[in-house]
Amino acid sequence: MAPVPPRSGAVLGLHAFTHDSSAALCLGGRLAAFGEEERFTRVKGDPVFPERAIRFCLDSAGLKAGEVDQVVVPFRPRLGAAARLAYLARRPRAFLPRAADLARKGRSMEGLARDLASLGILAPVEFADHYAAHARAVFAASPFERAAVLVLDGVAERWTGALFRAIRRDGPTLEPLARFPFPHSLGLVYAAVTVHLGFAPNREEGKVLAMAALGDDRFVDAFGARCRIAGRNLIVDQALFDFAGEWTTRRFERILGPRRSPGGPFRPEHFALARALQATVERCGTELARQAVALSGCPDLCAAGGLALNPALNQAMAAQSGCAGFFAFPPGGDAGTAIGAALDPFADPSWSLPHPFFGSMPGAAGTDHPVLAERGAATERAAEMLAGGALVGVCRGRAEMGPRALGHRSILADPRRPEVKERLNRKVKRREEFQPFAPAALTARRPDLFPGMEASPFMLRAFPLPERAKDLIPAAIHADGTSRVQTVEPGDASGLAPLLEAFERRTGLPVLLNTSLNLRGEPLADTAADALRVFGEGGLDALLLDDRLLGRRTG
Repeated sequence: MAPVPPRSGAVLGLHAFTHDSSAALCLGGRLAAFGEEERFTRVKGDPVFPERAIRFCLDSAGLKAGEVDQVVVPFRPRLGAAARLAYLARRPRAFLPRAADLARKGRSMEGLARDLASLGILAPVEFADHYAAHARAVFAASPFERAAVLVLDGVAERWTGALFRAIRRDGPTLEPLARFPFPHSLGLVYAAVTVHLGFAPNREEGKVLAMAALGDDRFVDAFGARCRIAGRNLIVDQALFDFAGEWTTRRFERILGPRRSPGGPFRPEHFALARALQATVERCGTELARQAVALSGCPDLCAAGGLALNPALNQAMAAQSGCAGFFAFPPGGDAGTAIGAALDPFADPSWSLPHPFFGSMPGAAGTDHPVLAERGAATERAAEMLAGGALVGVCRGRAEMGPRALGHRSILADPRRPEVKERLNRKVKRREEFQPFAPAALTARRPDLFPGMEASPFMLRAFPLPERAKDLIPAAIHADGTSRVQTVEPGDASGLAPLLEAFERRTGLPVLLNTSLNLRGEPLADTAADALRVFGEGGLDALLLDDRLLGRRTG
């Protein structure tokens, strides 16, 4: 029997108190609005109660707080607490502070009704399976009628990942096929190596992925032997990892090298460790994806969880799992579980994700920057500036979900110019020089420019490109010859096609470098005021703000 929708079909999904707080509003089983709290507070990964995101979702849909029928949270706070505490107890120095932190988060979760009541939301609050929320969100968003779903992340409740069979009719329905128990976790292993290499967990794993392309294979076998798949189980050698406090152990250092101090120099062994980690995660993830396809009997594969934001892993799973079709979506991490939660009581089986732009509009902001062009002329002038080597910011329409800029909160540049990458990394992003940038390209020209590459509108797969691509787009291809291409269709919601077409008329190349509109350590720009600050402080040459192209002040 198909699930019965709530009274008016207004369901609010909330993810909060761990990291990446978010809110999603579904009306009649369809996503209406999605907000990430970090976009409003400007604190990357903000874990607080998502008050601003909730207000945005309600305002966006024109709903009053009292019109919310149900609130669903994609986490069951008591489930798995004993296992987590038992793990912490084996590490006495970390036990008290970490146990207190777990208790605080649990109390916050269970006190959500009070927080919601302060906003006027008196609807009942339910707690749902975290991994089912991941799976429901990505499958409902996908174009598939039935699919295997693989979820891989750090830890939630008492698991670190899961396999499902998903069928769209009647819901959709989800059938669990396997779960991976804590502490055996590919997501926590990735976080541990991220810390070992001097970066912040749950925030800077992308830097480790970038490093992997520059590493040699000296540690691949040693690391791979400590993380493996045995039957349907993921096995992680716990002698190397301390997920309760220090992340990696002394034995890890003896085998795989000492820690890098944050801000310290990078050595060849650091890049080799990143390479070993990524190779191991790809091998294990692909084997689990292969099992998911085989066990489910479904030809297509959906991937979710924090590791589904790893484009190299996604490409490996898509190419080597035996799946016919592959789908991952922009808010694949924990923030996206709010969508799965909001779809939990009732999901319209005919709905799939039409585009990733469910965030807020830029709003108004006063500025004394000169207007270089308006409306249709702004596209042509921006293309002219880009062809001349300018960096152009874009802030228009509703913001994209997830961490990837897809044309509404972007910085664009000419990918033919190697010096563009250095300028972006050094002056705008202020980050390590080894981090790559990605291109946006017109889909129709894909066979000529990138033969064999599939459509990838969300920039979530790292494709191997032909050798000549290094000469065509040197600023938007990584050291290993791969690129996280965003494919663009004329008339799609990204709005990038007219600019790509105008750039092609001037250069012969329908490709632009596309990176996120933000400064170091910040989430994507959300409002016009955010965009203007990035424009000013980041040294961009122009900003396409709605339908106006703004230039830099002179004098």
